[in-house]
Amino acid sequence: MNLGKRLWSVQFVLLILALAVVFVCSIRLLYQSDDFYHLKVGQLIWQTKHIPTTDVFSYTSEGSAWVTHEWLSEVMFFVAYSLGGFIGLLIFIACVAAGTYWVLFKTALITGAHKTIAAFLLPVIGWLTFPVWTARPQVFSYFAFCLILFLLHSYMKKPRNGFLLAIVIIMWIWANLHAAFIIGLALIAGYGICDFLQHKKPEWFGAALS
Repeated sequence: MNLGKRLWSVQFVLLILALAVVFVCSIRLLYQSDDFYHLKVGQLIWQTKHIPTTDVFSYTSEGSAWVTHEWLSEVMFFVAYSLGGFIGLLIFIACVAAGTYWVLFKTALITGAHKTIAAFLLPVIGWLTFPVWTARPQVFSYFAFCLILFLLHSYMKKPRNGFLLAIVIIMWIWANLHAAFIIGLALIAGYGICDFLQHKKPEWFGAALS
């Protein structure tokens, strides 16, 4: 085995270990009331095959208009719970966490980061976010944000329509997962503006930089 393959093997093992640390440390007990609320809403949607438009839980506000904007997240939580109970739900959330950091690792490589350093920093950075990995819809926003970031960097490095199509599809799904999809729109707009300024280079922009 030559030196290049040996280094790649070490980097691959380090990456697997880093993702394993993220996975294990992201398995946390349910401790917020919202966790069970989202499970119940997911159960309601799954069993009725209908997304509720009026409040069915509140005593004083029953029948009031209700926009169930996180319905897809709640259905996914309930499906994970149905397949494996609370353990299955916790494992599902941990998989989302590990997937998020894997995408973050791939994004780092695109921007020129060293494989070994990037893999080593994954659990270090992940340690700061372990408490947020719980059965709440925002976990999908973390994943979707990193995925959009990866696709934007990929497109800027090698423009392909497939990247843009993937961004559109992910944004559509994200809009049904969590309200933070608005951040994704802002991210796309920011990259679009930067790309415009970089290639068009308006006179006023060049003058401001000089």
